[in-house]
Amino acid sequence: MENMEKNIAVAKLLGQVVGSLKHGMMKGFESAGLTAPQGMIIGLLGKYEKMKISDISEKMGLSNSTVSGIIDRLEQRDIVIRERSEEDRRVVYVHLSEKAEDVCKGLSMKMNDNLENMMKKASPEDIEKIDEGLNILKKLLDDM
Repeated sequence: MENMEKNIAVAKLLGQVVGSLKHGMMKGFESAGLTAPQGMIIGLLGKYEKMKISDISEKMGLSNSTVSGIIDRLEQRDIVIRERSEEDRRVVYVHLSEKAEDVCKGLSMKMNDNLENMMKKASPEDIEKIDEGLNILKKLLDDM
């Protein structure tokens, strides 16, 4: 029974850590004048380079119309560009603009700075323990 309680405590702690990381990301998006969904779309496009709205919708769990509205607002700010497929003119892809690359670099630098400032508060021993624990967790998740 004690092992089960420890597993539950670890799961709760992991949830709290993920929540804190999300909160930090949201603050980063806000400082760049973005909503969380806008930031998430920018993140997806940064990873996949260009995507159809339906693919973005599927990955985010949102309707096509909701994602299309978010894309409209990002397009108005010159952060994303809609582009018709040359093979099939009915298909529209979305990709990041050059301006978005600057926004992404700024967000990335801010998040890295925040992480660095947080880690400065930890002792070398704490950092070693965190590294070890996260590597163990990653291995367990990879094996699932």
